[in-house]
Amino acid sequence: MSARRRLIGLLATASLGFAACSGSAASPSTTPGTTWTKVSDTQALKGVLLNGVAYGSSGFAAVGSFALEGVVLVSSDGSAWTRLAGDAFSKVYLTSVAADGGGFIAVGNQCGNGGGKCVGAKILRSADGRSFRDIPLAGLDVVLTTVVVGGPSYIAAGGRLDCLPGVDQSTCGAVFFSPDGETWTAATEGPQWDDSQVNAAVPGGPGLVAVGYASTADRAVAWTSPNGKDWQRSADSPAFDKSGMSAVIRGGPGFLAVGWAGGQGAGAAVWTSPDGIAWARVPDSPELAGAQMQSVVKLGAGYAAVGWNPTGAVAWTSPDGTTWKKAPNSVSFADVEMVSLAAGGKVVVAVGPATPSGNATAIWTTALPK
Repeated sequence: MSARRRLIGLLATASLGFAACSGSAASPSTTPGTTWTKVSDTQALKGVLLNGVAYGSSGFAAVGSFALEGVVLVSSDGSAWTRLAGDAFSKVYLTSVAADGGGFIAVGNQCGNGGGKCVGAKILRSADGRSFRDIPLAGLDVVLTTVVVGGPSYIAAGGRLDCLPGVDQSTCGAVFFSPDGETWTAATEGPQWDDSQVNAAVPGGPGLVAVGYASTADRAVAWTSPNGKDWQRSADSPAFDKSGMSAVIRGGPGFLAVGWAGGQGAGAAVWTSPDGIAWARVPDSPELAGAQMQSVVKLGAGYAAVGWNPTGAVAWTSPDGTTWKKAPNSVSFADVEMVSLAAGGKVVVAVGPATPSGNATAIWTTALPK
């Protein structure tokens, strides 16, 4: 899923049926991140779009949408999944989820505002991981793509649409912060957000680090903040040229970001940073060619990343965050994209929607190292 599709494409909708799904978790003997087991029933998930997954004390939660309705699937082990019900899911497109105490907090966008689009920031919160409620937030022209718990404040971020006069389909980064997950305030506005969208953020560095993409300039973008309110954009660098960052975690010398370079889908890309401010891109390699990384997670002493290429899902592993090896292709990867990862319990869970030529979302697991 390209970054542009991830933000503007959130306006799309799904319209087919859903049932509960189950499957077998990854075998404990599996090399972590190398062999993935598909646990979803493709017929049961037909028409559902899954965009994010997280792990907390109550287990896993995966979020997405179905026919202009928010979808939250929960699982204690990554194998058997149940769809939650509730009024809070009405006319919502969910894009990201994070563990929050004993429950979860999810973000997305309001649907049914006219034109078949889902635009307008939306935050849902659950104290127990099972019952979600709506958290008021003023952001009618904002599309949210990520939520972060930890650091100096909660963060919900994405992009503000059509924000630059005279620039067709322009986006400007948008961030909301909260001390408690209940009361939210827009971050300080300024030129640091021009021609950008925030795709991911993580606690660390001076407080928080965020990454994303400048669509008009076709460049990766990074920001740092001491408090969630005031943000500074990193100086432009050759490492950002013709690329975009999809995800960021703490790792490597300090931070590890993944995305694409040379045009969306032309090649996966990886960056490292000691402080979230200055970034260096890992050299290209054949293992990264022809694909795009969407998510990354730490696995013991190494890392796993997932993404997509024109035919379907792709997965990689790395011992150090700089040298990457593509996992063997699998029939379970066909016509589906991997876009989000979460590690917990005995497994790592990956989720993703169908490619434009596919018709079913999917969930996979791989065993965590013992």
